Amino acid sequence: MIEKGADASIFMKGRQNGIPSGRIIILNLALLLIGIGVGVFIALLLSTYTSLNHDAIYPATIFTMAGIGLFVGFYMTRNLEKAQN
Repeated sequence: MIEKGADASIFMKGRQNGIPSGRIIILNLALLLIGIGVGVFIALLLSTYTSLNHDAIYPATIFTMAGIGLFVGFYMTRNLEKAQN
């Protein structure tokens, strides 16, 4: 690219007015980790106060809450991008 004299701005095409991608990654990562933490907490409560199988409840709850966290992150990112425009 340097030899051809091309401008590096082609890699940032369409992102000049938007939210920096680092903020989007941090937002989604934070919500993913929050979802995992809440999933562990809910799994602990379910395994303590119910007779559900401990081996099945932890992964199911953790993955479900992590997915919900990513879903919320998607909508928060979309709303931030709408607010920028």
